[in-house]
Order: sequence, then C-alpha cells, then structure tokens
Amino acid sequence: MLSLQQENKNHSQLISRFVLLAALAVAIIAVFSVSNGKAALTVPKISPKLMSEIGSSSETVPVLITTESHDYDAIVQAIEDAGGTVTQQYKYATGLAAELPKDAVFSISEMAGVQRVQMDEPRQLESGSTTADSIGGVLPLGSDLEAIDGAMRTGVAIPMDMADIQTVSADPMGVDAEPNLYNVPWAMGATDVWSTGNFGQDSLAVVIDTGIYADHFMLSGNVIGGEDMSTDVGTPYEGFDKATNHWHGTHVSGIIAGHGAVDFPEDSLLVQSVELYTGESLPSFAPGTKRLFLFGNAPATQLYGIKVFDHTGGSASNSLIIAAIERAIDLKLVDGLDVDLINMSLGGGTGYEGRDLESQAVDAATAADITVVVSAGNDGPASLMIGSPAGANTAVTVAAAATAVNSRVFWDQNFGILGVGSYLYTTDDDQVIYFSSRGPTSDGRMKPDTTGIGTFVLSSFITEAAPQSIAFASGTSMSSPSVAGVVSLLNTWGETVGASPYDYKEAVMDGSNPIPYYDKYDQGAGMVNAADAMDALQADKHYGSVQSPLPSRHSGGAQRPKGTYIPTGALMNGYTIDIKDLAPGHVQDYWFKLRPGAERITVDVTDVDLGVDPLLFNSFELHVSSAVRTTDCCYYVYSTNVWGDASFTIEELNTQASGDIFGVNLANFPMMPGYVRLVIENDWTTFDNISGKFTVKLERNRDNSKDEFHKGMLNNGEDSGFFEVGFGSEGVAIELSWLRDWTRYSSSDMDMIIAWYDTDGILHYEFGGATFSSPEKVVLKADNIDAVYVLVQGYETYDQKEPWKMKVNYLGD
Repeated sequence: MLSLQQENKNHSQLISRFVLLAALAVAIIAVFSVSNGKAALTVPKISPKLMSEIGSSSETVPVLITTESHDYDAIVQAIEDAGGTVTQQYKYATGLAAELPKDAVFSISEMAGVQRVQMDEPRQLESGSTTADSIGGVLPLGSDLEAIDGAMRTGVAIPMDMADIQTVSADPMGVDAEPNLYNVPWAMGATDVWSTGNFGQDSLAVVIDTGIYADHFMLSGNVIGGEDMSTDVGTPYEGFDKATNHWHGTHVSGIIAGHGAVDFPEDSLLVQSVELYTGESLPSFAPGTKRLFLFGNAPATQLYGIKVFDHTGGSASNSLIIAAIERAIDLKLVDGLDVDLINMSLGGGTGYEGRDLESQAVDAATAADITVVVSAGNDGPASLMIGSPAGANTAVTVAAAATAVNSRVFWDQNFGILGVGSYLYTTDDDQVIYFSSRGPTSDGRMKPDTTGIGTFVLSSFITEAAPQSIAFASGTSMSSPSVAGVVSLLNTWGETVGASPYDYKEAVMDGSNPIPYYDKYDQGAGMVNAADAMDALQADKHYGSVQSPLPSRHSGGAQRPKGTYIPTGALMNGYTIDIKDLAPGHVQDYWFKLRPGAERITVDVTDVDLGVDPLLFNSFELHVSSAVRTTDCCYYVYSTNVWGDASFTIEELNTQASGDIFGVNLANFPMMPGYVRLVIENDWTTFDNISGKFTVKLERNRDNSKDEFHKGMLNNGEDSGFFEVGFGSEGVAIELSWLRDWTRYSSSDMDMIIAWYDTDGILHYEFGGATFSSPEKVVLKADNIDAVYVLVQGYETYDQKEPWKMKVNYLGD
C-alpha cells in the first residue's frame, strides 16, 4: 500500500508542529501584538505543519485550502495578487491547492469562505526508498525471515530470477488457462465466473498509482491509455507506461487484469512447490517445462493508468491524489470514457475519516457511477486504524489475508528448500495478516468492508533492465486490486441490468466468507468469493441502490477499541494476561483508557512456552499503540518479537525494552490521554501454539497541585485572546486539556500559544503547545521572566463548542 512515510521518524518530526524560526516570528508579529499586560490576537486558521514551513528558508509553501463552497473566485484572485499560484481547483471536493508566498498565508487564511489552510503534505510509498537494491522497496530471494516479515507491510517486492524462464502472453478470455489452486483467481472463485463467459470484458478500471507498463506480457492489450500527473512531468521520466516507472502500479494491474503464463524447467523449485502444496500437476506445453498461469481476477478488464507517484515511487501530494480522483470522474463525465471502477492502493492518516477532502472525492466518484476500491491500510494490528481514503463512506475498503498455498510456496522459494513453507504456515485456514489495518472507524462504522489475498502475490513486475519480470509482493496494496477484479466481473454482468456501485459493494460483502477466528473489524464480511458475489448480485431484487450519506458531522463519542477492557484500578496493581495455546497468526486484543497524569506503562513478559519449535522461529509479537488513531505513526511498541522473559517500559517520550526480544521496533511519543491498544500475537510464521504471561502496570502522577486554574469553551477557529498567568522564580509549567481528546470522535485539536517578556522588555514566543498531543504541555524554564501570556485556540473542533481547562504550576520558590 502507498501511505504517508512515517516509519522511524523521531518525535520532533511527527509530533512537534511549531518549530518557530526567526522568519516565522516576524510574520507572527505582523499579525498580533502584546502590550500593556494585555494581548489582542486574530489567530489564523493555519495548520501547525504549515506554520513550521513558513519559518523555513523557502520563499513559498504548498498549501491545501478547505473552503465552504466552490465559489473560489475571490480566493484565487487573492492568491494571484499575492504572487502565489493556484495548482488545483476541485470540482467535486470543496477546496483548492496553491503554492503561496510565506507572507501571504495569514491573509489568505482569514478570508471569508476559507475553513482551513494546511500543508499540502506528500504521500509516499510506505517502503520509503524504493530503488531496486533498497531494503523496503525490493528484497532479493534468500533474505532472512526477520527482514521479510518486517518489510511486508511496506509493500516490498521480491522478484523471481527470470533466468531459464519463458514468459507467455495468454488469451485474456482464459480459454487456454488450466485452473490451478495456487494463484488468486482460483483461490477467490473467479474461475467459476469465467466459466459463464465473463472475464471482465466491457469493464474499465482506472488505476491511480505509479503508472502501468502497457507492454508487460501479462497486460498485453489491456491498457487503453493513461496520463502522468506526477512530478516526473517535464523530465525524461515523464510517461505513465515507461519501464523506468516504479513497479507498484504494474504489479497491482496484473492482479486486476493479468493474463500471462510462465514456463519453468520441470524440475524447478517453484514447480515442485506449487505441485506439492496444491496436489495438482502443472501442465506442460514444451518438453522439459511446466507452465504456471498468472491471471488476474478479471483478465479482460480494460485499464487506464493515472500516474501520481514519480518513477522512484517517491512523493505524491495529497492534493494530487484528490485531483487524480477528480480526473477519473471527468474521464467519464466529460471525456466520455465508460469508467466503471477505480483502484487506489494508497492512503494515510486522518483525524476525520469519512469526511475529509479525499473522502469527498471518493463519494463524488461513487455518485458518478464509479465503484472505488481502496486498501484498508497497513497500519494493523491495533484497532481504530482505518485512515483515508479507506474510511470514505462509499469506498469498498479491503483488508489483506494470507493463504496457505501462497505463503508456503513463497517460503520455499525464499529459503531454497522444498517443504520448508509448511513449517512457516502450519494451518490450512486463511489468516488476516498482522499489518492489515483494523477497524472500526472512529465514528463507529464497520471498516474494512471485505478481504482479499494480500500476502506473497505473484504478479507483473518491472525494472528498466528487466521489464518482463514477475515478483512476489505483500500488502493491502495487493488485496485491493484482487477485489477490484471481482468488481469488474460484477460490472460486466451488472451493467446490463442497471446495477450501481452500492449494488456491487453489497454483492461483494454478501459474497464474502468469514475467516475463522477473526472478527468483522479485522476482515469486514470475510474473504471475497467472486462466484458467491455474482450469485448475490443476480439475486438482488432492486438495482440502482444508493448508499446513505454520512451526517455532515458526528458529535458522539469515539468508538471504543475491540478486545478486552482493562480497568484502570486493575492496572495500578498490575494486571496479568495469561495467554494459553494461542495459535499462529491469532491475536488477543486488550485496551485501557489512559488518563491525564499517567506517568509510566510497563509490560513484563514471563513464563513463555514456545511449544514445538523446529526452526527456532516461534515467538510472540507485541504491539502497544498510543491513543492516536488512523495511522501507525504512534505505536510505542510495534511488531516486536518476544521469545522469553522480557520487559517494556513506556514513559513520556521514552520507550525502552530488554530481555529475550528481536525485531525490536520502539518509538518515543507523549503519554496522551485516550485508548491505548495492547495486541498480543502469535507470530504468523510460528510453528506451534504458544503460551505466556503479560503483566501490564500503570503508574500515575498523583500530584494534582496547581497554582492557577483556567477554563473556557471555544468553537472551531475561535481563540480565547491572550490572558496573563503567573510564574515562579525558575519559570512556569502549563498544561492544556479538553473534553474531546483521542477518546472521542471527532477528536478536537486545541492549541496554546505563549508570549512572554523578559526583564529586558524583549518579547518571546513559545509554540511548543501546538502539537498533536493531548493534553498540550509547555514548560517555560527561565529566571528572567517579567510577564507571561497564554492564548488558547480551538484549532480544529469540527464546529463543536469545546470545553477546555488549564493547569498552571509555578517553578521555583
């Protein structure tokens, strides 16, 4: 899946939002002043990230402007008068994008009709650096298990060695394909639909991704066109269908509409593995070879590629992805192409899933009779991790599962040993893979909607040197197109009776089979079966149904996480979770509510019984999330393997671990009030059931003393005005909290700005209280303070009156 690149970034990059430089201070002074012990301030409706950029060395900043309507004339004129450039004016979502001079940001933010100005932040391949030899983008066969398992959620590709392999472009109508249980169409029931003569013909899918290599042997004749909207435009890499493009979009396209075959030497390991695990013999079309057919679920589907990520798989702005969705709509409504579906194997975090600009664009596409299929995300296994556009109301949101045959075949190839895969995937049941984002949405809607195969999918792959290649890849990037292919099959029949995107969504869900053990927030309705979905569609008694819209705002509490609730009182004394005989790939979910004043969380692991462990790979995986939802940015502990006694300590901006652990992924984040999710998993590659005890303890700072207390209520965009607070001989500590923190949906974002005079009369500003944290905390340590003023801003309260309170403690005597 494509997503915001968040892995391994430090706290200052993810959380600190006001890094005020001298240029920013000059700009702020132009907006407000503090004098005579009182302050007057009109706080601009500007995102903290953007405030940081205003103080950078660049002369302009890219912004995304959310507006109240499509009446952009005055805003566009003001941007141009200020020397800026409007880069996007959205037809369907209400907003526009621009490149603004730094000194114009404040004036634009204060215009009538402007709701919010934020940084137009780049989205990137989750794999980060994606050159052919980089870990995360591409790994070679033979990589160690820890490297592969750790990189799977980043969309890593693992290419086959193409030596001694012959590629064949097969008939897209599937007439020469002999069914084999190895690949996706046979595992998801598509071949039963093919037997009716339906191969997805007359369906057109737009793939918003890294482009599609139209000359790949698996895609011959499918690609009818495309365009490049990426930053490659104007460079030698411009073009949606070049072999120099990143592999991701071509791999995705092969899962939707591939129709190729590969002839292997009959004694090759892949042939032996496929025949071993399926119990079937592969066909032979030439002496000494066996043929493996590589088909997508809908091989006759036409494809149109919109390239938004550059040839390296690098950044694509949020505004560009919205523009690409709108371009797909215009292809249908303006250009006359009969676009039937969009696949987007991309996404990122959001504070308001279902109601942000990307979701607006998705819902507009659905209203234009285009079914939008999107990745659920690779931010699992904690619940409440559905981001955007996966949280869009009308999207078909797809989780990822591992299957026995696919997984075993891959492990054999990777380790070069026939049969080793059966030691690393011991059950015949499907598993919802650990990285697949779990629901529900923060406002309580069921997401994901359904599940597709997303682990070690063998599909089309390109490099400039070897464009006719194939590779294994994993992620919800792969599961989304597997379901998009099913939608294409449904559309081929459904167009004849006037079926709508919502009819297809209902049919896909009705045609899904629940995976044993996992709940609906892991898998939605279950693993899609194309034949069952077609039966459900054909049994529909009314075509043209429309999904009910979301209310314009949601003012209820946030959905609680799934799993077992641990009361705070139990945590204070140490709460022991006794895990017994947990099966491979299975998880147990726990959660507790972190309240203000929490000082330390500890997790101690003891009495681990790894069962039968022939490869010495058995282990637990531990995940501890912060209160932040919809993104994997803020796991304190992520996917850390535990094979014996171990200890984890989480404090403010300090996470540590010791003991019998490997694959350690720790991050330092604030102790934010909200729902902390604790997920204990038996690693999916473990051979046997395992047991162990996890003792969780919470320590709180019970010092509730304060020298001052303030409170109030603010609407979105309002501020309190500056008010004076006291201080001690060594400074002051100020803590701002509010009602709708991360325990609520929508979650409000309150900020505080501090202005203080020193004893020489010099004015200083402190923006450390404008972060994603809840509560906001600022400690101002100085022995030359003459006066301190604080302003509270309702930065983002989603039109709700937000109660706030502030505790002030004097430092020193």
